[in-house]
Amino acid sequence: MICKHKQNGICDKGLYKGRPSEGVCLNICKEREINGLPSLPRMAVNFTGAVIKQGIAKWPERSQEEIDRIKKICEHCDYYAIIEDQPRCTHEKCGCKLTIKICWATTNCPLLKWFFGVLYNKLEKVNRS
Repeated sequence: MICKHKQNGICDKGLYKGRPSEGVCLNICKEREINGLPSLPRMAVNFTGAVIKQGIAKWPERSQEEIDRIKKICEHCDYYAIIEDQPRCTHEKCGCKLTIKICWATTNCPLLKWFFGVLYNKLEKVNRS
């Protein structure tokens, strides 16, 4: 199998600073083609970072209202998928199970869609008053 992302000896997916060994790049690309998610090591790094941030902040959770708002945003995203009966983000910088991620107050969408949704709602409230 040839890495579809490799051009001129560099992986244009930006994995491992754009210059992974061919074996690593092939494995990651192969896994991504199979299930649409980032590689298992990439998801482990992403999840570990999220757990650390959440732990440092003493495990704050979002309100049900905010969870519902974020869920609607995710369901309309091109990276949203149901994989093994779980809603997942398939973006290469994420791969999270959304049932967990959207509840943790320290997590964010890799495309900043949740942030801009909050900003839009605040501006809309200001304009109404």
